[in-house]
Amino acid sequence: MHFECFVFVIGFFFLFFQKDYHYEFTECDSSGGRWRVSVPKPLTCVGGAPNPPTRVNDCRISCDAGTYFNRTTLECLSCPPGTYSLGGGIKFDTWEHLPLGFHVSVESFESNFRLLHNFATDSGVNCSEYGWKPKKSFISSHGGPCAATLSYSVELVKPGVLSYYYQYTDPSILFNFEAQNDQCQSIEDVEKYKWPRLTEEAKWRTSTVQLKAGLNVLYWKTVGMGFSDKMKKSKPVRIKKIEIS
Repeated sequence: MHFECFVFVIGFFFLFFQKDYHYEFTECDSSGGRWRVSVPKPLTCVGGAPNPPTRVNDCRISCDAGTYFNRTTLECLSCPPGTYSLGGGIKFDTWEHLPLGFHVSVESFESNFRLLHNFATDSGVNCSEYGWKPKKSFISSHGGPCAATLSYSVELVKPGVLSYYYQYTDPSILFNFEAQNDQCQSIEDVEKYKWPRLTEEAKWRTSTVQLKAGLNVLYWKTVGMGFSDKMKKSKPVRIKKIEIS
């Protein structure tokens, strides 16, 4: 009696759908280009990526206002009805909570003004009361005995412009702006932007800053110079809108 053995090789086919992954871009390389790669959802695309990386030869691609860069087709396409594009920019004008990418830090601060006028700060002061706080239509910071910093980092593929819409009515608060590159060096003409001007009561002012291509780390800082617990709180510095284009 003769038996024949048959070996069946079963092939596994992995079906991937666009909803199961998203595209991301690598950092720009020495040739001025980058790669688009597919990033699958965890435990969804098991067994390999949906498609191979795609080369994008120019890191400086930017689309005009009214169009957006489609990561699937790698082209600038018109915005769908009911949507709009800033043309490669970003805008923050809603402050229900701290937007993604922003960071707030606070630390105790003693000024010579306070010490000379016996406004010594209680070492147990709660600095969290004086940090930048989202207030729905704006973000604000009281001066107080603490230095409060609002920061945001942005990577620009070409030179851009920062505009922020602010209210600053109390001269007892120092309000300072600074922008640095990836080497922690301040931008050119820093003195022009470093000290935003006071505004009239209930008035707002726009400050515009020129940014270079590459990484820009933006800082808005406040600190009260004459504050004491026995004095009335300083009027807050408010920022209503931040736009980068």
